[in-house]
Amino acid sequence: MNEKIQSAVSKKFRSSFFSSLKTKEKANQASDFIRLVLQGMFSTDGFDIKKMAEKNYGDNVPSWFEVLEVELLEKGNSNVVRNFLLDLQEEISKALLVKVELSFTPSDCFIENLYQIVGEIKSCGVDKSNFLLDFNVDNSITGGMKLYVGGRYVDVTLKSFLVGYLEKNDAISRYL
Repeated sequence: MNEKIQSAVSKKFRSSFFSSLKTKEKANQASDFIRLVLQGMFSTDGFDIKKMAEKNYGDNVPSWFEVLEVELLEKGNSNVVRNFLLDLQEEISKALLVKVELSFTPSDCFIENLYQIVGEIKSCGVDKSNFLLDFNVDNSITGGMKLYVGGRYVDVTLKSFLVGYLEKNDAISRYL
């Protein structure tokens, strides 16, 4: 990326945009939509990003679209918008994935809370403005979750907690 294009996506916008995405699934959805926008920008029948969003999402327009729409309306010039969208696609593809294995399908509230927590943990080495949660449901996990961040693994499952607690307190041998 050259400096001119790199500055098209500000850190403030990136943080706001990724915060509205939160998950790999929504990032893929946004990336697909950006691809459609880029294809539609130079069509002969005109271009209207709101109509494109309504066509693709109906009344369920995702929150990340609202963040993107405001930014695009400020850009104005189609070449600036195009460069911005290309850079944003690259940002999405390079985002750090925090893999999360759970024993359940996460609710929106759970995703929101976990995103905030991971972003605040300095030792994770996560850039708050550029990470996504990648969820995987694993029925073999008994409560809790496993996190994989930048090659590091954290097991916060019920099993690991109980094993650690019992070993630390030598709880079993006291009763033998």
